[in-house]
Amino acid sequence: MIGELMADALRRTGELRGHLGGRERLERAAALWIEHRPAPREVRQAGIDSGWNMVQLQGFYLYAVDAVSVAPDSSYVAAPRHELGASTMEVEIRGRMVQDPHLFLETRGMQFEGELAIESSRRVDMVLLDGSLMARAYDQRSKSIGALHDVLPELRSMENAVFVAKRSQGNELVGGPLGDIYYFSRATVSAGFSAPCVSEGITHFYARLEDGAECLRVEVPGRLDDAPPCREASAEGEWTEVRRVLDGLAHGIVGGYPYVLILAHERAHVGDRDIRAIANVMGVSFLESGREVLGERR
Repeated sequence: MIGELMADALRRTGELRGHLGGRERLERAAALWIEHRPAPREVRQAGIDSGWNMVQLQGFYLYAVDAVSVAPDSSYVAAPRHELGASTMEVEIRGRMVQDPHLFLETRGMQFEGELAIESSRRVDMVLLDGSLMARAYDQRSKSIGALHDVLPELRSMENAVFVAKRSQGNELVGGPLGDIYYFSRATVSAGFSAPCVSEGITHFYARLEDGAECLRVEVPGRLDDAPPCREASAEGEWTEVRRVLDGLAHGIVGGYPYVLILAHERAHVGDRDIRAIANVMGVSFLESGREVLGERR
């Protein structure tokens, strides 16, 4: 079957390239880009991220999820959160209980991140969270995110919260079939940011903190610089508040990415070896996973 898939991939290469291209969209992305080389502004930062993993056994999943808030010196800004358990990982979607391990764990991690952000915001100047606030606020897949919704109102009102996403499917600015981040990444190389816009009370824009670095999506609760709705976005303007946010983000970056978020990712990561070690400690590693009949081992 792999052979057939590879042959189909070769036949459809031109089709995919045509779908990914679009000169007019690249030109629009370039027109919306504002060059700005951040002048690092000294701020007290907290980087927040979560991690999780699981192992499937016959009849249940063993899982671990955690979240951390760290300072640039690797110290904790707030006490870490974690949860360890055994569950069928069911969530309620449209009134039905279904197994969705990814959503189950993602929800727990985001809830912990929100709690840590609220606690950390009183202790630092800038709280950096990995990911998108808009994705958290408007994910309606499951009622299981009720606990997450308990912290969302505070997150949306935090004046010092900045959400930084490495990937995004949002296409509000360029309006192409692909996420805006794809077009900005290819149409620009200089440090700077896209024309900011506001959606549902959240200012967002794309940014590059160093020449040639990866493009990031940045979201800030509230309206910065009286940014317009996305359909009216324009590069014209001073954008003083946006520049100030970027200058704060640039205080401690590695390869164009905030160092505290790198630290947070490393601290929160739960690898396959880690979850296997947890299974050993808890005395369940000998249980069957159901994959043994295929000659596979965990």
